[in-house]
Amino acid sequence: MSATITAFYNNKGGVAKTTSTINIAGELSKQQKKTLIIDADPQGHSTLSFGYDADSIDVELGTMLYNKLEGSQAKEYFIHINDYLDVVPANQTLADFIASNPEGNNYLNDFLKGLRNEYDYIFIDMAPAVDVILANVLNVVDDLVVLSSPQPYAVRNTERTLNTTDSYNVPIRRIVATMVDKRVNTDKEFLEQLKEIATEHNVKLADTYIPMRAAFRDSMGRYQMPLSLVDEPSYKEAQQYYHKLTKELGY
Repeated sequence: MSATITAFYNNKGGVAKTTSTINIAGELSKQQKKTLIIDADPQGHSTLSFGYDADSIDVELGTMLYNKLEGSQAKEYFIHINDYLDVVPANQTLADFIASNPEGNNYLNDFLKGLRNEYDYIFIDMAPAVDVILANVLNVVDDLVVLSSPQPYAVRNTERTLNTTDSYNVPIRRIVATMVDKRVNTDKEFLEQLKEIATEHNVKLADTYIPMRAAFRDSMGRYQMPLSLVDEPSYKEAQQYYHKLTKELGY
């Protein structure tokens, strides 16, 4: 076993990076694929999505990095979601660590030693900022999934994101359109713009898009779980999107 490491990224916030990370990870755990989510955002959104108060966690990613722990040494501090899914939590301590290590580009690589052989997939949920975390992530990932929502700034930042990743020569698995409402003409135009950007960068735009659905938020509010892990008949229609996207991404 040697994990495929993927990060979900756009250097703009609010494009469903966390929602996509946790739902695809949930899908794979249901397929009995050993999956690890690394919450690399000091806001701790992936951590919060599973019902954990990120700020109350004493030992999280920032603390692990401060203490130069390899991931295999820190597994007792991972959040165990089910037999096939774990989460490395994060909170503001990670931001403090980043501020005190502004030029370190290998600490995630050191942290991941030993973990690659314990998981099938490792997903990194990234903060939108372009900083030392980005440099660390781009040094360890096998590829990226770039997410974009139908907002002018998001489309613009998708272009900027791809310019950044091109400079690191990091493969892009797909660009994925999120929060789409195809009844709205501007959203249709947005998809066309993304296709043009993808073509310019020799990247494929995923055929599967993620629509606007209240169910994605509702599942975390009601069940403190991503939609893909909730057994609720009323969610079946919304659940199909990340199920289809997981297959299209080749996981």
